[in-house]
Parts: sequence; C-alpha cells; structure tokens
Amino acid sequence: MIPVIMTEKTIQYSEHLNVAVERSNFKNRTIVLGDEGNLQCGAEHHMMSDYSYRANKFAEVYTHLNFNPEWMELLCFKRWFVIHDFMEKHDIDVCFHCDSDVLVFVDVNEEYHRFKQFEMTLSGRVSGHTGFFTRNGLKKFCDFMFNVYSERGYLYELFCTIYELRQKHQVQGGVCDMTLLGEYANQNAPTIGEVSVVMEGSGLSPLPFFDHHLRCEEGDFEMVNGKKNIFFLDGLPWCRQVAGPRVPFATIHFQGALMKPLMKEFSNKALKT
Repeated sequence: MIPVIMTEKTIQYSEHLNVAVERSNFKNRTIVLGDEGNLQCGAEHHMMSDYSYRANKFAEVYTHLNFNPEWMELLCFKRWFVIHDFMEKHDIDVCFHCDSDVLVFVDVNEEYHRFKQFEMTLSGRVSGHTGFFTRNGLKKFCDFMFNVYSERGYLYELFCTIYELRQKHQVQGGVCDMTLLGEYANQNAPTIGEVSVVMEGSGLSPLPFFDHHLRCEEGDFEMVNGKKNIFFLDGLPWCRQVAGPRVPFATIHFQGALMKPLMKEFSNKALKT
C-alpha cells in the first residue's frame, strides 16, 4: 500500500492539518511526520526528530540564500531527508507526499499506475507539494542536494550569484527546495514525471487531476473570483475547462493564507454530495 505522507512542524495551532488528514484518511493510509504539537492530528504520527540524522547533517552544510526566514526554508529542505529516512526505516518503496494544505480526494494507489515508470513526480516541474516519490528517487535527490551545498561547485556559485542579484535589486525570493527540485528535474528528465497535467483515460474521459494550486489557471480551467470554479459530484471536486470537458480532481492545493480557511468548506461540500 502506498501511504500519503505529510510533514508538519508546529509553529502555532492550525486546523488545516487536521482537515487534510481527515480528508486523506477516507481512502488512504495517512502518516504525519511531525512533533509534539500535532500528536492529535488524527493520522498515524511519527516524530520528525527520530528521522532527522541526515537532515541535521545537511543543515551543517546549508547556506541560506533566500529573503524568507532561514528556519522556514531549511525546514523545506530537511523534510526530504526525513521522508526518505522514514521510508528506509519502514521499508516503504513508494509514497505520495503532499503538503498539509492539500486535500486528497482519491485512493492514491489507484492513480499510481499512471506514474509508476518515474522515480519521482512533481507539480509544475518544480514543486513537491503533491507527488509520488520512490525511495530510490528520493535518495538520489537528497544526495544531489547535499552535494550541491557541500561541494560548492558550479550550481552553488550560480545560486549565490542569483541571490546576490536579488539582494542588489531588492527582488524577493531566492533559492529554495523548489530551485533544487527544478534543477534536479532538468538533469534527470526521463525519471521525473509531472502530475499537474490533464490526462485522458479510456473513452477520452479525463482522469483525476492533481492541482498545482487553487488560484492557478493551469489546464485552462474556468476561474471565478481568482480561483478555480470547483463543484462537487459524488464526493469528488470537478472543474470545467474553458475549451474542453469537465475534469475530476484528485487533489486541491490551498496555497496561501487566504486559501487555507477554505479547506474545511471544501471538505464538507465533498461529504454532502
């Protein structure tokens, strides 16, 4: 069985993790790698600290190259080491990782056949907020990240230059785990799949779509008030394409502080259909 794995460090209590777990639990084994602050999240819970040896080793070579707080960006990097070491310890070959602001509406085991040829899948070729990750693929990516920061070669110097230019011109952002995911995907294109594309199944009916984020217009979906015009049928969210059929959604990503409060509303709507 392919588990859904989320990582969460408690900064302050937020309901969205519990909502994400509750929704995922309908059809999946859901695991939260967290801390003392989210023991009661409703999922199978494990302490991140028990799987942080390599993550902490990475922290020793990490250089912060982002306008965001260092603890925030470093945590995003470290989670990949934690997830891999958890998979290694528990002999898990494949997991479905999603951020805690993602609602999962499908059995991920039923969707994996579309992506089983890949070692990893991403959303938009740069984001790991939603995707399938093999243990072997995640190990390779973790090794890649560690080597970039420890060897400090071409890519490291390039990232430093990019950040220096952002500082000079006061452009927000910088180097984050998505930067490394995108570069790794470029270098290993045949082994990296893409989940946020509309795929046709038998009879040309669209297969469930993995959302990049609710406010993103990828897939040419109908938008209302700056977000996808989602409606629900038989417990699944759907959205129409502007020039195409309606498409079922496997996940919805509620990225951003304004979107997270909508998670409970969408989950309740799914229950009522």
